[in-house]
Amino acid sequence: MAYGALARLSGTTLDTGDAVFFGEKAIALAERTSAVDTRIDAMITVGEANLARGKVDLGQGQIELALRQATAAGLDEVASRAFISLGYGFAECGRFATATRHLEQGIDFCLNRDLDLPRLHMVALLARCQMSLGNWDDALRLAGSVLNPREVAPSSRFVALVVAGSVKTRRGERDARSLLDEAHSIATTSGCIVFRGPIHAA
Repeated sequence: MAYGALARLSGTTLDTGDAVFFGEKAIALAERTSAVDTRIDAMITVGEANLARGKVDLGQGQIELALRQATAAGLDEVASRAFISLGYGFAECGRFATATRHLEQGIDFCLNRDLDLPRLHMVALLARCQMSLGNWDDALRLAGSVLNPREVAPSSRFVALVVAGSVKTRRGERDARSLLDEAHSIATTSGCIVFRGPIHAA
């Protein structure tokens, strides 16, 4: 679990090399100790890192295998993370249509299992895809549906704020700045490059 956590933390600093290194260590140990959930979770981390490195076929194969194994083992929350990684990974590769397909499947998966937190995160990522595709109305609608619920993870709220703030900025709407200011506060608190980069660009 510790190696798996190191792998995931490496991903938040965009250090995909360490994410793969520690993830593979986690997988090897988990296989020896029959820690199924830890092994599958680490497989997802390694797959997402490979997607981010441009090793699309390898990364997709690793995540989809993990998704099948998580579903078969009844590990719904781990399976939902696999959908997130597929959507995020393909979006990072600029393959927004493929990312959209995986995110929509993941949202349906979560709706059928009352998994609200991962569902809202996928909705936020889907909003970002729609913004990148130029579908601004859809992007705003999706982002707004994430900003309204009382319980939403800070990372999900951050993505939705950046999407809504960016679209409104491009449209010259006055409330854009307040959205981006809140996103900037989240990014500053986190200190994480995957937050700080997008908000400074916005």
